[in-house]
This record gives sequence, C-alpha cells and structure tokens, in this order.
Amino acid sequence: MAPYKRPGHRESLEINPNPRRAAVLALFYEKENQPFLLMMQRNEYDGAHSGQICFPGGSIEGSDQNHIHAALREAQEELNVTPNQVQVYGELSPLYIPPSKFLINPVVGVYRGEPLWKPDTYEVKHIIEVPVQMLLDDRNVKNGPVYAPSLQSNINVPYYQFHKSVVWGATAMVLSELKEFLHE
Repeated sequence: MAPYKRPGHRESLEINPNPRRAAVLALFYEKENQPFLLMMQRNEYDGAHSGQICFPGGSIEGSDQNHIHAALREAQEELNVTPNQVQVYGELSPLYIPPSKFLINPVVGVYRGEPLWKPDTYEVKHIIEVPVQMLLDDRNVKNGPVYAPSLQSNINVPYYQFHKSVVWGATAMVLSELKEFLHE
C-alpha cells in the first residue's frame, strides 16, 4: 500500500537517525454484535496530515512510559477512549513517514465496554467506524489518484475505500498488516 518509493525501516533510520516518535492505536470494539475498527478524520490545518483519515495517535511525550502508553493517552485525548478499558494485544511494524519525519508505532487493542466516543473538536473532524467485514472485503481496495498535501498534487496510489472515506499512505499500510493478521 506504499504510495511511492518509500525506504524501508532500516533505510529510513539511516536517512534520519533521530525521527520524531509517535504511536497510534488500532482499536477494535463491538457494536450491535459486530466487530468494528475505530478511525477518525483529522481537522484541516497547515501540515502534512491535514484532513487525513487515520488512527487516534500522536507524538510520544516525555511523560509517556512507552509508545503503548502514548497511543492510549492520545486515544483518550482525541476520542475519549478510556485506557483501562483497552486490552492491548500487541504491536505492528514501526513505520517511517517521510513527509512529517515521524516513526510511528502502531498498537493494537480491543475496547471492552460500551463505545461512547467523544471527539476532541480541535483535533478530530469526525469519527469513522469501519466494520471489520468491510476491511476484510478486497473490493474495498482501490488504486487511483489521491491528493497528497506534502506534494501538493494528486498521486496514483493504492487505497482503501470505506463508504466515502479514502484511506491511503501510512494508515493504509497499517490496515494492510492488520488485515493479514485477521486473515491468519
């Protein structure tokens, strides 16, 4: 799902040995007896990830014990996810994002309880609830032009289409790895 020739993890650290560190939370939950994946769309701002669809997450701060703590903290700040109701199952491959110079650590968890998300209106434009069945359906994988803010142009990339939401780039790569694990 890489949108352009992206260096691998090792090559990225050779190019930028001190990337900005971040963590995201791929959070599964049950709603109406169906499994869902929690995503969001960021508000518009002057930056590489403006308006993009993503997982809750952000920079690892000095007060964070580790990237799992950071992912849970960010999910709480952005969507009011209660950290002690999240069972962390593991982590996915770290991923370097060249436009913003972030090295993200995706954390996978399951929310135990009634989902009562409350988005932070400063950071979150809206919540996107993706049925897991929709993620697993290969008909939702597309290829075509997507606007890349960091390049200020459209680029042809593979992406996921969930209703009206287009998910591409690093988030699509994380989704692809998640999808592989779910199939296994």
